[in-house]
Amino acid sequence: MHKVEQCRDPLEWILLTDMETYLPDDELRKADRLSMWHSLEVRVPFLDHKLVEFVATIPSHLKLKGWEKKHILIKVMEGFFLNRSCIVGSRASRSLLGLGCEGLLRDLMYAHISTPHLRELGMFNEKSVERMLAEHTRGQWNHETKIWALLSFMLWVERYMRGQAFPAVK
Repeated sequence: MHKVEQCRDPLEWILLTDMETYLPDDELRKADRLSMWHSLEVRVPFLDHKLVEFVATIPSHLKLKGWEKKHILIKVMEGFFLNRSCIVGSRASRSLLGLGCEGLLRDLMYAHISTPHLRELGMFNEKSVERMLAEHTRGQWNHETKIWALLSFMLWVERYMRGQAFPAVK
């Protein structure tokens, strides 16, 4: 008998079905192809077999809190390095750079996506980036995807193009 057919709990059935079909046949295949296409070595830390086996032992009623995604992960990580205000934000955003994000990630964002850094690169329209950051910080518009991509790029430039270690945020 197949593992999925043995599940009596609906949530466990859904999670196991996803793990055995959607994840390997879709998500992991895409990640593998994209990483190979760009000559990157990609790791999927949350798929470590010990972690997956442990999470499988957690009762279903603890895995969901209403419709909140990744509730257990957020609770575990907030004690290590995540600032809860960055996870929740002023408008219940569930991302690291969500609207109203304060603390370390906001400082990191402004330290590395600053006008002098942008001007030095000469690749970005400084006024547009400043406007985007201001709109995001004020909560007028959620630019988290663009900001995250720009922050990742700026950190990559500092580390690999200039050979600098990441400086501490003050």
